[in-house]
Amino acid sequence: MGAFKEQVRKSDALLLAINEHDYSNSAALQNAVDGGARPFLENVRKGKPTDLLSFSVGRIGGPRTRCLLRAKFVWPNGFPINQPEVGVPFAPKGIDETGKLIDDGSRKPIADPQTGLARCTGQLQGRV
Repeated sequence: MGAFKEQVRKSDALLLAINEHDYSNSAALQNAVDGGARPFLENVRKGKPTDLLSFSVGRIGGPRTRCLLRAKFVWPNGFPINQPEVGVPFAPKGIDETGKLIDDGSRKPIADPQTGLARCTGQLQGRV
């Protein structure tokens, strides 16, 4: 957990690519997210804008996992990006064999600097 927390501490923002597990999040993801905020005085997620990109083998792209995970940002005083919501439906078709996101509908809101994570990060850093 120490190396993970150090990477989060050094970052300006976070982009979490998550997959939905039976209407919820995996235990590994829950532990990583919780561990970043513990102990209280070493909370590395405080003030970090964080975008959630979800994947699902189904047609709606995992919105339930994003919704559940946003609640994990209340106590640590993080900034989850609420809009635009980005989910990759039918994930095996939206991601190539190297792990690259190839679904154009999902890529556009992430790549656009005027929306989502880039804009929020700039606002919090006083650049926008």
